[in-house]
Amino acid sequence: MKKSAYYLISGLCVIGMLSGYAARRLATPGPRVSSAPAVPVVAERGSGGISGKAADAPDAKTLQTAAIPHVRSADTLETLSTIKDGTLYSRLAAWMIDADEQDIAAYWGIYQKGERSNDITDLVFINWTRLNPRGAIAAVAGGKDEHYAWWAWAAHDPKGALAAAIATSPDRVNNVAWGIGEFDPQWMRDHFDRIPESARGNAMQGFAKWDDGANPLESLKFMKEHDMGFDQGTFKALVNQDPWAAWDWMKENPSPSTDPFSSGYVDGPMAILLSTMGREYPDDLARLAAQTPSGALKRKMDATLFDNLVVTDPAAALEQAKTEDVPLMAAERYARIGMSLVNSDPDRALEMAQAIFTASPKKIDAETRIEYPNGMTWWGGSNGPATEFLTSLLAKEPAKVLDLLTASSNGYSETFSDLSQKWVNQDLVGYTNWVNAQTDSKIRASATSIVINKLLNDKQYSDAAEWGRISEGSLNLVLTHWRESNAVAAAEWLEAADIPDQEKKSRMRAVIENASSH
Repeated sequence: MKKSAYYLISGLCVIGMLSGYAARRLATPGPRVSSAPAVPVVAERGSGGISGKAADAPDAKTLQTAAIPHVRSADTLETLSTIKDGTLYSRLAAWMIDADEQDIAAYWGIYQKGERSNDITDLVFINWTRLNPRGAIAAVAGGKDEHYAWWAWAAHDPKGALAAAIATSPDRVNNVAWGIGEFDPQWMRDHFDRIPESARGNAMQGFAKWDDGANPLESLKFMKEHDMGFDQGTFKALVNQDPWAAWDWMKENPSPSTDPFSSGYVDGPMAILLSTMGREYPDDLARLAAQTPSGALKRKMDATLFDNLVVTDPAAALEQAKTEDVPLMAAERYARIGMSLVNSDPDRALEMAQAIFTASPKKIDAETRIEYPNGMTWWGGSNGPATEFLTSLLAKEPAKVLDLLTASSNGYSETFSDLSQKWVNQDLVGYTNWVNAQTDSKIRASATSIVINKLLNDKQYSDAAEWGRISEGSLNLVLTHWRESNAVAAAEWLEAADIPDQEKKSRMRAVIENASSH
């Protein structure tokens, strides 16, 4: 959406002209207020545009419930011309409630000579053309600002503006077409064939600037018909309006972004549908999940429902996690609960970590398995909720997380390796202090290997060699890497090292042989 969208909406709300493009953002339009004291401007029913049709006189009950008190702006042309800060837009919009055509023309005469912004210029011409579109056009005819007037006229009278441009100013048809698409999507869809073919691209660009909250399904169909691509905001509006219609639309318009395994899934229609239904229509999503066969999509639905339960009924969510029989599913559910507690209640988050390690100590995230006809098998997968949760918790309580894990796994596991790698990369000193405090030989050996690999990657060979001396078989690995980088330095360290002479001679021979070969 363009930057000025917010300002256009706020300004039109102030002057009682919330319709057309503003209504596209607010799927349910509210009561409209007069924007010209003599003849209230209202939106035609069934159209997003603004017309000059006089509103029917409201009854007493409507006046009591819908009328908005009018307060006349205290600003004048003189005070408005001196405003240089961000309050100009709102103050100018309020002033224009009571300004007539001559007032607006006079303000434009002052404003156009100074520093300008598109937001203020848009606001001026939206209001000027509301009162007298041809007068606004005549005032800027032949100049650099003429396109603003034609564009703004389309907000109030798309039919009239288009006919006038075609008949008298063909070079302005593109400006009108853009305005029609931006301000009145319903009229554009219904009368697209009336827009000259050369200007339809402009109409569709204007159309694409806004999410259609009023008629999202019609807009999605129109965009599909005219190869305009997928619009997230308009699809979200459809889900909010009618999730089952959104589901039907997806079935009629399959794409990679509806596939949970696709890279486009995260921002695609399926992800939008599930996240919105999880928040706004959980009962409908539960019905949909019950109808969906087992597989990735059903797991996504179940996960979305569980996320909503974590927010609405944490105790029930915890009970579901406790009764889950599949270890990896239990780990995932404990993780989803834990994520909600990491910042607010770290102690309870640690309890969720303990539950994960108890339920599935060796592996905490599901993987994808592919078996090929030739007998080969491929395993893989991305970080799931459990890894994401434990990574967040590790940043706050790394020692406690690993203590809980090692108490459950009794030594090396993929989870231990993954979390240790994260900690040692974030805080080498903190991790080595934790390793030095370990008394279990299996845990200490696994952790020491991780320290050595980190030091080798950082080319801290002498420190790696010192750690290698206390880890069986690791010193050979360290010296092998070191001598490839600097055999002389490796030999000097070995000569000074406090190790048995026979072992030293054997290792020295290998280092020297490597040095001479270089």
